[in-house]
Amino acid sequence: AWFEFMPVDYMDNPDFQYDPDATYPDDIRIYRDFTFGKHVHLVMTDLRSYRPDHLVAEKMAPWKIAVTSADLTQYATQITTTLGEAADAFPEAYVPSFDDLSAGHQDLLRSAALNAGVPEAEVEESVQGAVSVAFLNSLIADEDLDTGELAPIDETSLERGIAYHHMGKWSYHSALGSRQLVVETPYRIFALVQYLKTQGESEQIMGATQEDWFLATMRESTATWKVWGNEFIFSPMLSDVTGLVNSERFSQKFQVSSEDWHAQPNRRDFLLEELGTLDNVVLVTGDIHAFYASTTSPKSDPNKGLVEFVTGAVSSKTYRAMLLNKATSDPVLAAAGAAGLAFGIDQILTSSQRKTNPGLAFADSDKNGFIVIKASATELVATLHMIDGKHATTHQGEGAALNALFETTRFRVKAGSHQLHLEESGALRANGKPPAAPLNTTTKMRRPPRINRATAAPYFSKRCPTQSDQSADGPRAQRLKTSSQPAVVRQEPQPTSAAVQSALHVASHCVEIAAHSVRQLVRVQPSTAA
Repeated sequence: AWFEFMPVDYMDNPDFQYDPDATYPDDIRIYRDFTFGKHVHLVMTDLRSYRPDHLVAEKMAPWKIAVTSADLTQYATQITTTLGEAADAFPEAYVPSFDDLSAGHQDLLRSAALNAGVPEAEVEESVQGAVSVAFLNSLIADEDLDTGELAPIDETSLERGIAYHHMGKWSYHSALGSRQLVVETPYRIFALVQYLKTQGESEQIMGATQEDWFLATMRESTATWKVWGNEFIFSPMLSDVTGLVNSERFSQKFQVSSEDWHAQPNRRDFLLEELGTLDNVVLVTGDIHAFYASTTSPKSDPNKGLVEFVTGAVSSKTYRAMLLNKATSDPVLAAAGAAGLAFGIDQILTSSQRKTNPGLAFADSDKNGFIVIKASATELVATLHMIDGKHATTHQGEGAALNALFETTRFRVKAGSHQLHLEESGALRANGKPPAAPLNTTTKMRRPPRINRATAAPYFSKRCPTQSDQSADGPRAQRLKTSSQPAVVRQEPQPTSAAVQSALHVASHCVEIAAHSVRQLVRVQPSTAA
């Protein structure tokens, strides 16, 4: 994070004076690079000052059309090439204009907008433009809504497109479908269309000037390790519940978070191709308040790639705690019981059955702490120092007592390789594979405390299933302590099928309730129009 009024040293311009009349964001430049001997070149970027708004704005109305039939036709080749599948999986019928609706359907949409929280002064603006037929017909078909004798819209001869509700945006002015739980495929189509229409500006996170500087600095670096100080996570974080729920609407692949690089998929792919040609590129990332370790390869060459280490927060809430807080504070998420997803977040992300995030080697979303990086001519070592969140703001001044509460996980990356090696009892595991020979150390294992029903219950909606204690268990994380190594090396094995199914069942079942919650939210009065 960058604090306001933080002192800044301009080493290449010591006489710099801040001009308060200069136009933001060009009033000051905070991206820069640092050299540590001949082995480490740290390149720090600024991903906050120049970025545009989220592609799906929180204030976006779900009935509006994001991708038209003309868009799908014009960019069909690029969509198929980029996504590896045709663009016709999600498109549904839409009415080209609000004015093309009958008076009864217009009144229905106005009422839905009002009851969804659209300010009265903004209702007319919110309903203008092309309108999703599926959205209107779902209101008409809902037995809980009294829409009189209003007939469903015949979609036989209508054009097809992608509405914002196809991306999970089922409510107005909400993070759901905008910054969290965005449906992956329709979002990727929408993002690609916008990227092509704007010639890349829709995802220009760094700004053109900084991006040119960043790539030139990385390419020209002569250091052994080119370390990118990256503000938000670069590796994908997808949750795939396809085929695991009985609802066609929610049997999808979701982006758990859409506030990171995966929400800028085309710019991310471009940078991945550029950086993937370089040796020994390592990303050190923060922002998300969780610990992750992953590798990512460009499509053009799977033998190349980047390594990313994501560090948790020192004392702020953990990512899982933030998800729980969001699930209870956002009206739609709270009603949906989204805490089921929060409790099973690491199991879902690292599922060996779904293989949604194949490069994700390690995930712990419920720890505070920090990462220490050491680099040499032959390897880079990342040690993850993690502590239970309940201790993050305690034990002040009690160094020894506090140190005893930390557990560590250590990864090594060999120069010239983008493989992650997990150090386990003094031996190494390459990308999750066991060591070639048995370990010559004695290992003492003990299980961490279980999260039981009583612990989990406050975060679950009364409509959610009762498996909350099961989904919270997750994989049996082991704490390993060896006689030859003082540090504690923590291993999280791949979750079992039962653990994944349990976590996914809770998450997907709870999110299914969102549909009913939204219908309750947009309850309308009987139409008096013809």
